[in-house]
Amino acid sequence: MDLIESKSKKSEQRHPWELARYEVMRSLLKKTFKGKMPKQIWDVGCGDTYFVERLAGELPQSELKAIDIAFTEELLAHYRAEMSQPNVEIFKAVDDIQGVEQVDLIYLMDVIEHIEDDLGFLEWLQSFPAINEKTYFFITVPAFQSLFCSHDRYLLHYRRYDNQSLRETVEKVGLEVHDIGYFFSSLLLPRQLQVWKEKKQEQKGELKDTTGLVEWSAGNFKTQLIKNVLLTDYRFGQFFKSMGLKLPGLSNYVICSPKAASL
Repeated sequence: MDLIESKSKKSEQRHPWELARYEVMRSLLKKTFKGKMPKQIWDVGCGDTYFVERLAGELPQSELKAIDIAFTEELLAHYRAEMSQPNVEIFKAVDDIQGVEQVDLIYLMDVIEHIEDDLGFLEWLQSFPAINEKTYFFITVPAFQSLFCSHDRYLLHYRRYDNQSLRETVEKVGLEVHDIGYFFSSLLLPRQLQVWKEKKQEQKGELKDTTGLVEWSAGNFKTQLIKNVLLTDYRFGQFFKSMGLKLPGLSNYVICSPKAASL
């Protein structure tokens, strides 16, 4: 969860989108690395460390770094004290990490849309010696600029992407695309309806900011039900993709690496 949302969070219940996204990333990890799991994993823009902590529990042989520039000294102390997995270290900046010779996988999950110069950031990240042609990037972003709404403004997004713009972004900084696509098709219609509603409210001067994710307070049954619907949605999308039909979705992902990388 983004630290902006974490600070505003009133319920301990995780949003089903976040739970389903974890399973999507886990699925793509297994599909990409197969039986050869990455040793050194960085989660850049890790938020409240939910994802990295859960992944570390499933990959006890891996070393994971959780990094987020939004960490204050107080938050660093809090998350380090609360971290339950011994194979996770937490940092405020990538520059603070020492002694790593090779990074195998970098997660940038819903990060680059927050950065005005996304190209410069991706180039800067690749300047670290431990990040090279053997490093894989798993990047997720919100999809379709036409769906930009109050939720994006609340989270300080500069933009949303699609397959074409995401591919162009990573290729401009020398990354080779191995896989690209969308997930969570079923969320497109609700978001489109939200955008239409907000436009009408804006015309009437009645638009109020909403965040969606931080307002989630449903119980466990409903949360798990929606999570499973989203996972079924993802699996259908992957099935149709394997048949050559690329369905759109509310989220966009790309798996890429500096050219000449191979497993």
